[in-house]
Amino acid sequence: MKASIAAIEMETIDNALQMIAARARKPAIVCICGSLYLAGRVLSDLKALGIRLSIDDFGVGYSSLSRLRRFPVDTLKIDRVFVSAMEDDRESREIVRAIITLAQTLGLKVVAEGTETQSQIDQLRDLGCDMAQGYFFSRPCDVASASKLLSATIHNQAPATC
Repeated sequence: MKASIAAIEMETIDNALQMIAARARKPAIVCICGSLYLAGRVLSDLKALGIRLSIDDFGVGYSSLSRLRRFPVDTLKIDRVFVSAMEDDRESREIVRAIITLAQTLGLKVVAEGTETQSQIDQLRDLGCDMAQGYFFSRPCDVASASKLLSATIHNQAPATC
């Protein structure tokens, strides 16, 4: 389960846990979205509780290399703007490669956002990307449809769609 919470909402560990509980039944992953003016202590406390932390939309907006040193994150999510352009734009592909290499060097997992084509999946696999998400796999769907999709995948049945 994923809970996306703006950093500004989480001023204390108690407040952060209340926000997570309000958005997810069994929080396992917290995506750090939006501005990151959040004290590292709150993130460290969340990490100590077994919650995995990701920096969403890495490479754009408020994501910053300095965050990698200050915050105990587990995963970088490469923004879709780079993934969607990497087939036709050498610079975008090199940015994706650099983010993957950086993450691997720091012992972090990498998720590519916004994958839509087999070519993108192949390129990401060649670059050593850990995971991908996007319309290539499924459109957004409700819990029941997602459960069916996962069940079909686990049991090696023809993939369902949402």
